[in-house]
Amino acid sequence: MSIDRIMHRKTYPLGGAAFPAEKMESDQFIDLERLFIIGARRWRVIALCAFLGLVLGVFYLIFTPPEYTAVTDVLIDDSMAKYAQEADSPVPPPSQVDALVLSEVEIMKSERLARTVATAEKLDRNQAFLYPPQSPLDWAKETVSGAIRAILPKPPGGEGSVQDARMRRAVELLQSGLDVNRVGRSYAIELSYRAGDRNLAGEIARAYAKAYLSDQLDANFDATERASIWLQGRIADLRSRSQA
Repeated sequence: MSIDRIMHRKTYPLGGAAFPAEKMESDQFIDLERLFIIGARRWRVIALCAFLGLVLGVFYLIFTPPEYTAVTDVLIDDSMAKYAQEADSPVPPPSQVDALVLSEVEIMKSERLARTVATAEKLDRNQAFLYPPQSPLDWAKETVSGAIRAILPKPPGGEGSVQDARMRRAVELLQSGLDVNRVGRSYAIELSYRAGDRNLAGEIARAYAKAYLSDQLDANFDATERASIWLQGRIADLRSRSQA
């Protein structure tokens, strides 16, 4: 008696093993009922996490001081670009315009302009500006930084070093709260400042715009004065040559 054995064969592609269609569909399908069952089993953990998140959010809203942002726009005089353009070109190249505007943005962010604003507004003597209300996270950072500074050796100096330290802090606060961006592809620059006091934020934003315009006027005046001195020297040299 012979027993015939039947072997079931399956063909597989050459690139790798084949998987059943049901498994592929189950991997792509999200079983909402199963997720609901898992959530119902762990409802205590989910409720606890939601409650802790709500408590932390309320704690953050209560103890975090509000911030106000004052915005002002500064328009760059496009006649300044005429000095950089070619003689036969009626319009400056876009690359030169972009370089001009981006250079003015960096000037607004500079430490020199921040020091000018701090000096003009006497921010190094303004306790409300130097020590604003802080959030719990900022307070913790400030406490750690103060402890580290207390451990480190202090540099020698008297009242002058204290004034310098206040000025440095005022400059750092100004630069940290300042945001300067170009408006699209135009010559306009948007200058904004964040502070805990709305009046202080507006005053600092206006002071920045005023200091920048004064700086540009001083730079143009110095350039004109240097050009005038050079022309006078050139004229005197030509006069002496013509007489000779």
